[in-house]
Amino acid sequence: METPFVAASKKIQNTFVSEKVLTSVFLNRHGVILVEYLSYGNTVNADRYC
Repeated sequence: METPFVAASKKIQNTFVSEKVLTSVFLNRHGVILVEYLSYGNTVNADRYC
């Protein structure tokens, strides 16, 4: 007889997404100010940075 945990774990399928993301976090002494995500294929340039 299988336990409920074993029966449930057989139904789970793992899918992995291989996508790179650059995360920029700006903070000060009070905490997080800004969190910005830059997806794969984009670059950090003057327009994006300022």
